[in-house]
Amino acid sequence: MIKKVKYGNCIIQYDLIKSKRIKTSQITVTSSGVTVRTPQTKSTMDVKNMIQQRLQWIFKKQLHFAKHKKPIFSIKSTLSVQGKDYKIHIIPTSVEKTILLGNTIEFHIPQKKHTTKQIKKQYQTYLEKRSNVLFPKLVHDLEKQIGVHPTKINIKELKDRWGSSTHTEEINLNYNLMKAPRSIINYVILHELCHFKIKEHSSRFWNLMAKHMPEYGESVKWLEMNGIRIN
Repeated sequence: MIKKVKYGNCIIQYDLIKSKRIKTSQITVTSSGVTVRTPQTKSTMDVKNMIQQRLQWIFKKQLHFAKHKKPIFSIKSTLSVQGKDYKIHIIPTSVEKTILLGNTIEFHIPQKKHTTKQIKKQYQTYLEKRSNVLFPKLVHDLEKQIGVHPTKINIKELKDRWGSSTHTEEINLNYNLMKAPRSIINYVILHELCHFKIKEHSSRFWNLMAKHMPEYGESVKWLEMNGIRIN
C-alpha cells in the first residue's frame, strides 16, 4: 500500500506493509524507496505519528542515497576493504588472484581484456574468503563477553540485512561487512549474539548492547549513512 507524507516542500512516498507476524514496527530506507512494516494491530494514527517522528531521518537518508552510488567496478573507481578505499589496478596474468598493495587493490586477471562483471565477481570472492578468516575470530572473541556460543557461523551474502540469528542459535553474517571498518563488523556480530539472550529490540536488549559496547550508537549511525556503499 503506497502512502504519501509531506516534509517541507517535498513529498515522501512510502510502502506500508502490515503483517500478523511482525511484533515491532520498522522503517527501512534504501536507494529503491521507503518501506514501513508494522503489526496488523497498529492503528493508522499510530503509523502516521511514527512516520512524523522519523521524517527528518528519512529525508536525510534519501539525500544521502542520491549523493552516494554503489561502485561501478571500473579502473577509475575505488573499492572498500575494512573501511578503507582502494584504487582498482588490473594486472593481466596467468593466475587469478586479488591483492591489497598500498592504496590499491590489484586484480590479477588471466586475460588482457576484462569486464566490470569479472572485477565484481573477483572482488566478492575476495571479500568472502577474507571474511571466512576474520569473522569467526571476532565471533569467538565477542561470544566470551556475552556468555553464549553459536552452534554454527554461516558467512554468505544476505539480502537486506547484515546479520541474523536463528532459534537453533546459529549466527548468519553478510560477507559484504568485510567492506566496513572493524568496529562496524564487531557491532553487527555483538548485536546478533545479544539476540541469543534477548530476542526482541527492547530496552533490555539495548541495555545489554550498551553494557558490552557503550559506543554502539555510533555504529548504528555509520550503517544508516553508509549501508548502501557496502551492501
